[in-house]
Formats: sequence, C-alpha cells, structure tokens
Amino acid sequence: DKVKEDLLVRIDILCTLLGIELKILDKYSGWPFRKDSEMQKLCHEVFTELTGETLKVEKHNSCAETGIILGAIPEMDIVALAPYGKDAHTPNEHMDLSTVQPFWDFLVLLLKKMCE
Repeated sequence: DKVKEDLLVRIDILCTLLGIELKILDKYSGWPFRKDSEMQKLCHEVFTELTGETLKVEKHNSCAETGIILGAIPEMDIVALAPYGKDAHTPNEHMDLSTVQPFWDFLVLLLKKMCE
C-alpha cells in the first residue's frame, strides 16, 4: 500500500504540473502473498485429496473485497476461491458451469477440515 500511495503522490504532482485534475475513484488495500499461509496449505491438501493433482496458485488483479478485509484485519490468513469465470464486472462476464460442482465439493471439504 505504501508503494501505491507514493506512486499516487507522484502522479498527482505530475498532473498538477500539466494542469490535469487527478480523480481517484477507488482505493483498495493490497494483498501481499504469504508463504507461511496455513490456509493455503490446507487448500493444497484438500485439492490434492479430491483430485490427486497439485493445486495451481494464481495471482490475479481481482478479489478487491478480500483486500479490503485484509486491510482491516492484517493478521488474518485469507485466500480467495471461486469457480472459473471470465470478464468479471463486464457485459461479457460468464462462469464456466463445469467448474461449479468441483468448486462446491472443494469448498465443502475445506470447510469440514477447517472445523476439525
């Protein structure tokens, strides 16, 4: 977040020098990757138990809500999960329906193991 704020200050200075008004409409907290995440470890274990495969972790420019929660509770161990979708928040948004049931099975087992 500090890097982002510093960059915004520089951009604002540049805009002022050029006579441009800078409007920032949204500000979301960053979400740093945690190598020590027990939640990620559990997700890997559950995925492997269900599929026999290794979970592929991807970082996307998404999940603003998760960043907001983590901004308020920085010590929280958190992951974002969803069935496969594309073009979120656009008129072309869609979800691959074939990923919904496997996602549901994963989520149910994950919640069960979190309660053990």
